[in-house]
Amino acid sequence: MIPIPASILAIENESDRDFMENIFFSYQRLIYHEIGSILNDPWSKDDIFQTVIVQLINNIDTLRPMPAKVLTSYIATSARNAALTYIRNISRRKEILADEFDNSNVDDDHDSDPEVILLKSEEINSFAKIWDELDDKTKFLLSSRYILEKSYAEIASDLNVKPESARMALTRARRAALALSKKSHT
Repeated sequence: MIPIPASILAIENESDRDFMENIFFSYQRLIYHEIGSILNDPWSKDDIFQTVIVQLINNIDTLRPMPAKVLTSYIATSARNAALTYIRNISRRKEILADEFDNSNVDDDHDSDPEVILLKSEEINSFAKIWDELDDKTKFLLSSRYILEKSYAEIASDLNVKPESARMALTRARRAALALSKKSHT
């Protein structure tokens, strides 16, 4: 038996807590099933399950008046959407990490390689050391992409250019920052 999540136990209003405990016991298998239909990683399933529970807690007032069939559909849809959002976020992070290295430096197969992770960490530290020396455009591009995690389309919109132009500008900014970083180390 799965223990009641702490997020439910932390609900102060007893009526709301009882309602969510009932939802939890009635629909936990459905939530896990819907998440599992989209991905298989058990750790991710648990994280997404917790996310769904928190989302449901945040919508107790919406859930209470729902008929059973509508509630079941709502919970199933919430679980599927949370799993799909998780996958989109993971894909976006992988895209950002892949872009941080030139294709000549790293193969896509080395995402989990400890050496690559160490090189990435060193690159970030070297960027931090030279940050004040970078021009405003380079700072804007690097922070938009790697701190704010904006897509090329979003950056392009900010700059009023095409996404391909934003991608090239970001590549140039990254290379300039790397060159300045190497220069400061010598």
